[in-house]
Amino acid sequence: MNLPAGKALKTGLDAASIDFNSLVTELANKKLIGFACITIGDVTGIEEGVLVFDEGKIVASDYEYLKYGTTLFAKEAFKRIVNASNCKYGTIDVFQLESEQLHLALSFNEQAIWVPSPNDLRVDKKPFDKSFGQQVVDDVKNLDKSELLKKYKLSDVEEKRPKTQDELELDDGDLLNNIKKR
Repeated sequence: MNLPAGKALKTGLDAASIDFNSLVTELANKKLIGFACITIGDVTGIEEGVLVFDEGKIVASDYEYLKYGTTLFAKEAFKRIVNASNCKYGTIDVFQLESEQLHLALSFNEQAIWVPSPNDLRVDKKPFDKSFGQQVVDDVKNLDKSELLKKYKLSDVEEKRPKTQDELELDDGDLLNNIKKR
């Protein structure tokens, strides 16, 4: 998610020692305008989740699997952020934004906008579930070549083989013939 840096309120919090519910409640009570970012390391590489707060209410979320270039938004991202909060190895940072900065950022990240229900916010402490990351790995493995090129915006790249020596000589001959004709 494209967000301005903002003012750091908390940095380097150990995700394993933070109670997710308590943190969300604290940020709600403080009427945070900003975001909380959780970064974890797992077998799927580095993962990063962002919860965006507007006056203490969660209004958007995204979750990125950096190694695979895969980003999920809204409710799917929120589920992964909750899961990441149960990881043994990770950090949480909290940043404050100006209201105008937040609203501008949301206008550029509309796919991430989602407001969790009270039931969504009732989070039980569970062991970290690696199946979320495995789903992404499986999805990437199942992409065919053309889908993969589209995903990375390379769909117009053609597969070209190097020319043989004979083909290069033919090209040179055509060039010479064209020059002689002029």
